[in-house]
Amino acid sequence: MFKNLIALSFLLLSALYVVNCERLPKTYPSLERQVASLQSELENKDELIAMLRIKTISEQERIEELEKKLSELRQSSNKCQTSSCLCKSTELHELKLPGAAPFQVSCDSSLVDPGWTVILRRIDGKVDFNRNWREYQQGFGDLRGEFFIGLDKLNQITNSQPHELYIYLRNSNNETRFARYDHFLIADDNDSFRIKSLGTYSGDAGDAMAAHLNMQFSTHDLDNDNSNRNCADENSSGWWFNNCYQCNLNGPYNSGFYWYKWQRNLLKFAQVMIRPKDQ
Repeated sequence: MFKNLIALSFLLLSALYVVNCERLPKTYPSLERQVASLQSELENKDELIAMLRIKTISEQERIEELEKKLSELRQSSNKCQTSSCLCKSTELHELKLPGAAPFQVSCDSSLVDPGWTVILRRIDGKVDFNRNWREYQQGFGDLRGEFFIGLDKLNQITNSQPHELYIYLRNSNNETRFARYDHFLIADDNDSFRIKSLGTYSGDAGDAMAAHLNMQFSTHDLDNDNSNRNCADENSSGWWFNNCYQCNLNGPYNSGFYWYKWQRNLLKFAQVMIRPKDQ
């Protein structure tokens, strides 16, 4: 009996083995297809991951580019001030200085480069520059033509922040020259609007302003020069006279309008400008 059971079990196991062996060839292709499918999905996912990485790098570069532009705009915005002509067109604009009432100025961004405040302009001699102390203190003329900005405003502007000075000259032959000073500073009324600083000179007109450094302003009714004569009265103009001058851009247009370091002939055009220095 026991032997018969063993024989029967052996027959059953043999049959199962044969059945499973017959199924294996059919199962291989199915498994291979599944493996191939999984490999394909993995490859597609690898490609997708690579594409996402490239896109992420590209987007990061774009973010960095935008952040750089934003930083540049912020810096530009900081430079654009209500207290100067920076970022302003060649036109009349209002300046607002701390502790002072707003006032109009002539801005120039075309004669040389952008951002200059014009403080003096001579064109044709239509405006009389032989003025008294009070007039020079307050300013006079036409901001669109010939004018002097006024000593009070000049003091306020140059003391609000460091400024540079640019002087543009033209003669009757249409030859031009310029003088540039990198730190222009004017004292207040208590010191008669002395030129406290010019800084370093550069240009091709010659350093005529050096002779006027540390000089107080003079007019025919308030003589502050170093001469035993009244230079302002003698030269019919207000200026930072020494004994008497190497340049006088406020002199009579047809007889006393000079910059001797360049030439001894009369000038035909002059524009004096200031601009905040780069910090």
